[in-house]
Amino acid sequence: MSKHARLSASESHRWLKCPGSVELCSIQPKYSNPAAVRGTAAHALAAGELQGEWDAQKKTGLLGMTFRFEDDGVAIVDEKMLEGVMVYVDHVRDLANNPHSVVFLEQQVSLEHVHPGMYGTADCIILKQQELVVIDYKNGATPVYMQDEDGEPNSQLMFYAAGAMHFIEQLADILGYEVPTIVTMKIVQPNSFEVPP
Repeated sequence: MSKHARLSASESHRWLKCPGSVELCSIQPKYSNPAAVRGTAAHALAAGELQGEWDAQKKTGLLGMTFRFEDDGVAIVDEKMLEGVMVYVDHVRDLANNPHSVVFLEQQVSLEHVHPGMYGTADCIILKQQELVVIDYKNGATPVYMQDEDGEPNSQLMFYAAGAMHFIEQLADILGYEVPTIVTMKIVQPNSFEVPP
């Protein structure tokens, strides 16, 4: 599975509330779990579909496909995984349905401007003229919200958006775009049936 930064955006909900957890977690053995392995496989499947590597709608050769990750386990593609992936893929395609849109998938973004050595991997960044859309795909059933129980914004998504904006600022001239003035953040979680508050 992918390497994580010592201060990772995906763990920011923890270390923002308990800074000492960074050091404590750094000395603990790293374990994966079947849900995380399945989520990593779903992300790979979605990226492959969006990049045209296969056609998940037809499911040809995808059902039963095995994803193996270094020392972390195996995930096998089933109907439920394909259905969730296609909800995310369709959402990305709908948002990027413009010839001027530029899409970046599983894009590592630097957060060095926030803290040395900090980075994250944004699932999807869409540049649409003056708008930057950052999408976080959650494959699990546990609901993830745009705000926590205290009304604070989702820190993981906020860091991804900050990294994505930094990334796009560096590319805007090359791509012939102005730096976006609107940032939209979205969470797509097709396997969670709880309605956000």
